[in-house]
Amino acid sequence: MKKVFTFVAAALCAVTMSAKVVVLDPSTQTPISTEDTQNGEAISLTIDGVGIAYNGTLNAATETAPADFRVFGNKTLTLSASSNITKVRIAGKANKAGFTASVDKGNITKGSSYEVVTTKESLEDPLIVVENINATSVTLTITKQLRAYKIEVTLGEGEGEGEGGGEGGEGDEIVVTGLNYVDAVFYEDETYGDYWIFEFYNDILEINEEYYLGAPMVFFTCEESTTSGTKIAGTWTPFESVYFATDDEEDEGVYTDEEEPVGSLTVTCVGKGLYNFVGSFVGEDGKTYKWDLKNMEVDAYNGVTYEDIFLDDDQPTSVENTEANVQSAIKTLRNGQVLIRKNNKVYTILGQEVK
Repeated sequence: MKKVFTFVAAALCAVTMSAKVVVLDPSTQTPISTEDTQNGEAISLTIDGVGIAYNGTLNAATETAPADFRVFGNKTLTLSASSNITKVRIAGKANKAGFTASVDKGNITKGSSYEVVTTKESLEDPLIVVENINATSVTLTITKQLRAYKIEVTLGEGEGEGEGGGEGGEGDEIVVTGLNYVDAVFYEDETYGDYWIFEFYNDILEINEEYYLGAPMVFFTCEESTTSGTKIAGTWTPFESVYFATDDEEDEGVYTDEEEPVGSLTVTCVGKGLYNFVGSFVGEDGKTYKWDLKNMEVDAYNGVTYEDIFLDDDQPTSVENTEANVQSAIKTLRNGQVLIRKNNKVYTILGQEVK
């Protein structure tokens, strides 16, 4: 399988150029009290082309607290725009213990619930992150008071299933698209039995001589042990699966339930070196993540020795393995962290070398 780094990097730049980020800052707006809104009727504003509507107040900064969009408990906050909203980050304070938040589109990857009062004042370490929205509006429903110090809205060009690796689907089902490559990694384990890990991803990006894993990506570690290190066709269930929507350092990924993972992966050989993959798993967020890939070439290798494996689901069993090209970039998942091996060095997903 050949990876076209230049093309993917160009596509990534095109997506970046088409995106627009708008920061909603309450300190730039005229304060609105409960008296002004007739005991908490919805506030509706438009800031730099982004609409914000919620039940609550708009408060100026004090000596002890920043300005805030204050959303009352058991109320909603709606953000809207003329183009698709892809991501929302909120810096602020979950002002009551037991605060929870939910969304009607996309999924909350950070800050869906807090047991105690929690403050995150910086957009670099936000209180709430909502991703995979791909719609012109998104509504958050909260159970306790939210004080939003700043709201960052990312606008993109994706429609429906999304462009450049976005997601489609409604409700609790996310259809993952933009998975361009497949790796099958074989591990030999004397204690638990030999097993496969499947890696579905967009590409590996080489930027300034550092290596980054291009999202979206899905890791599927098989529960079943295998009797063959050269065959992958069949139906597998997950020991653990994880989905990364972006290669942003703040994307912590969506995992299967650690105690009772739910999902399946059906691998079908459809021709010499070509496979179909139909997979799904239920994440800890309760959503079902699905993907369906046709006529895919597969890079197969040993996860310990990094030697190439020639799959023989439809090939003669006499084909022998050969050593892997040491120049190729090889990925693995270790203790929940994606690592990239290149030229006998190991990098994190952010390009930092692991000593």
